[in-house]
Amino acid sequence: MKKTLIALSVLVAAGSVNAATVYDNDGVMVDLYGDFAVHYEKAEGADKEAAIVIDDADFGINFESAINENMAIIANMDVSGEGTIEDNNGEDASALALDDLTVGFKADGTTVKVGDQVNLVDDFGLSNDFAFGLKTAEDKVALAADGSQVIRVDYDSGEAFYGAFATTSNADGLDNGVDTEVQYDLNAGVRFDAADVSVTYSTGELTTGADSDFIGVKGSYSLEDITLSAVYTTAEQESADVTAFGANIEYSMDKVGFNFGLVDMDDEVADQDYVEYYANVSYSLAKNATAFFEVQDSDLDNVDMGYAAGVTVKF
Repeated sequence: MKKTLIALSVLVAAGSVNAATVYDNDGVMVDLYGDFAVHYEKAEGADKEAAIVIDDADFGINFESAINENMAIIANMDVSGEGTIEDNNGEDASALALDDLTVGFKADGTTVKVGDQVNLVDDFGLSNDFAFGLKTAEDKVALAADGSQVIRVDYDSGEAFYGAFATTSNADGLDNGVDTEVQYDLNAGVRFDAADVSVTYSTGELTTGADSDFIGVKGSYSLEDITLSAVYTTAEQESADVTAFGANIEYSMDKVGFNFGLVDMDDEVADQDYVEYYANVSYSLAKNATAFFEVQDSDLDNVDMGYAAGVTVKF
C-alpha cells in the first residue's frame, strides 16, 4: 500500500511518536496526536487538473490504563479528513469522519487491538512519498487494507524479532444465508544492525468475492544518511497473477531530504506491464513541519506526470 518502510501501519502508531500527553496520573495516560497536510497537486494520469488538496486532516486520542506493571488496557480513536477545497459547484468537498476506533490491551511486547483499524496489507509498502505512492502487487487484487471488524495482534521483542497477525471480517450480524468472509494476514520480521527484513502473507476474498493470495518480502539497510529499500511482491486473484519488484533510496542532509523509488509491475489482472517511479525533495521548516515537492510518472500510454507541492505538520 501507500506506506513507507520506516512508517508503522497505523496513524496512531506513527502519531504517537510525536503525541502530546494531556493527562498522566495514577496509571492512566491520554495522548493527543495530529497529522495535517495541504497540497497543490495535479494527479498522475490522463485529463487531470491541478487543485488544492487536503491530503491529511487527522487527529486522534490514545488512552492507556495500567492493570499492573506489565499490562494495560488501551483504546484509540482516530478522526480523518481529506478532499479538495472546493468541488465543481464551489462547495466545500472536504469532510471529517471516524477512521479508527479500537480497544485492547498490551503486555510485554504484545499488543492486541479489536475494532475499526488497518490490517497488515495496509502496512506493506515501499515509497517515502508525501502525496502519491507506488503500488505493489497487494494493491492490484481483491484484498482489504482495513475494516471495521479487525482483530490485530502485534509482537515486538524490542531487539531482533517482530511479527503480527490480523483477521478482517465482513460479518453483517444477520442470519440471512450470506456467508461471512474472513481475510487472514501474517507478518514476521527480523532486525540486525542496520538491516531490517520482513515477510507478509495475506489470503481472502473480502472486496470482490474473488479468491486472492499475496506474499511480499521487503528489506531496508541504512548507511549513515542513506537508506536503501527493496520489495518483491506477488499476488494471485483467481487465475491471474501480479508480480512487482521495487526499490527506493532515501538521503537526508541536515534539514533537506531526497527520495527516489520505482516499481516494475507485471499485472495480469488489469493486463498491464509498466514501470512507475516517483521522486521528492523536502525541507524541515520547523520541528514536525515539512515542505516538499514531489513528482510521479510511469511509462503507461496516455498517462501524464503528476506533481505536488505542500506542507505537512505532525504532532
